[in-house]
Amino acid sequence: MKFGQYFSINVIFFLLAVVFSWVFLKFLFHRPWDFGSSVAGLVLALGNSLLGFALIRWGMNKSQQLFFMILVGGMIFRFLLLFSLLFVLIIAVHLALLPLIISLLIAYVIFLIIEIWFVNKNTGMVAGE
Repeated sequence: MKFGQYFSINVIFFLLAVVFSWVFLKFLFHRPWDFGSSVAGLVLALGNSLLGFALIRWGMNKSQQLFFMILVGGMIFRFLLLFSLLFVLIIAVHLALLPLIISLLIAYVIFLIIEIWFVNKNTGMVAGE
């Protein structure tokens, strides 16, 4: 399981999502000024995904108990960090709420699918085992 491969796949998706977000906001909703909020949500999701994968990768060669401590502790840390950053972006920076949250949720789910796929592919886990 190589971090570089995972990073490359996530960055490709991120760039595609940025282009899609621009087209979606500019031509369908005629709201190009919300593009910054949408990109902020994508950046948060990308950072969360890369941090989560790095923690999983780091914990893979540890004992099972330590791995689950890293996994759960990392989830709690990332959750608190993500909501702290959301609070700052919404309250202090005054980004548009709807594009920020929608892009964050959609990208979060897709990055989570990529993360699960990558972990299953590289640990030899097969459905039904």
